[in-house]
Amino acid sequence: MVNQTGAKEVTPIYPFVASEMTEEIELAWKNVFLRVFKKMLWHRQRDLLHYGSPYLAQSALLTKFALNDGLSLMRADGDIDRLRYLFKAWRVKNPKRGFHFLRTYLQMLYPDGFTIEQLWQETDKPYTTSLVNAEGVRRKNTPHWLTSRIKISITDISEDGQQILQYVSTIQSIIGARFVVGLTVKKELGNKNKPSKVVIGTGFSGFNFASFKGKCRLPII
Repeated sequence: MVNQTGAKEVTPIYPFVASEMTEEIELAWKNVFLRVFKKMLWHRQRDLLHYGSPYLAQSALLTKFALNDGLSLMRADGDIDRLRYLFKAWRVKNPKRGFHFLRTYLQMLYPDGFTIEQLWQETDKPYTTSLVNAEGVRRKNTPHWLTSRIKISITDISEDGQQILQYVSTIQSIIGARFVVGLTVKKELGNKNKPSKVVIGTGFSGFNFASFKGKCRLPII
């Protein structure tokens, strides 16, 4: 058998493919078998060979295994190499994979259309009343401490505020239970000079709106 690159592909029936036939009837039966096998069973047996290491499989089978393992990839249909890396790392369940893995995951879903920030709390104020990002700490120039709150902002124009809900459980699984996550979907509505913002509540516990005018398909709980 020859793959798309023109190279010979070693398969479980390779010894039969490479075997020599001494009689015409044997050669004829061999050719018939190989034609039928290639037409009806070739792709199935190739997928079966990858069941033990699905990150090496073709896109369709790889996506199927990823979804069955809880790695939501509804929009991740572009870079197959990144998908292989994601799924392999996902199966390892490395507790230290953290934000690097999260960035890679979100980059696949929203290419260059997101930000991730760990928030800081001003020391002299009650917790959660003065949460800022690293830039805010530098600007205020007052004592702050690093919290376990993470702010993820989605700026990808294709996100309608509904698709992100499909990835919530995966995101929480990636970063661990000790972090509280706030998701923000930024969407320009109406007047482009005054863009509105949709805010999805922290900890995935509910939803609310801030500075929002217009229609949105997000459920209100």
